[in-house]
Amino acid sequence: MNNRQSAGRGLLQTTIFIYLYGTVLGLFALAWEALFRIGLPELEWWQYLLAPLGIGIVAFALEGATELITRGDDVKNPTWKRSVRLLFLFLFLIVVILGPAFYKIGH
Repeated sequence: MNNRQSAGRGLLQTTIFIYLYGTVLGLFALAWEALFRIGLPELEWWQYLLAPLGIGIVAFALEGATELITRGDDVKNPTWKRSVRLLFLFLFLIVVILGPAFYKIGH
């Protein structure tokens, strides 16, 4: 097997894993919407098919950002250094979570 086939197979496996991870998270979100909100969102069929991929990509991007921020977190580091890392993580999450909501309110 050559390198191109190996890379293609790895990309396909990664995409399938991300899609399945997004599917699980999406099912939790749909169950929450169905149980505690008005009902299921009215989306087109293709949006239901592509949503798990988007959810999975965003989830892995956030986990990767968290890993990058906390990678250097060592108990031997001074408290102020560890606090700055955590502050940056919280600010990042606030921007990611509240940013779209404030944008939607303003527009």
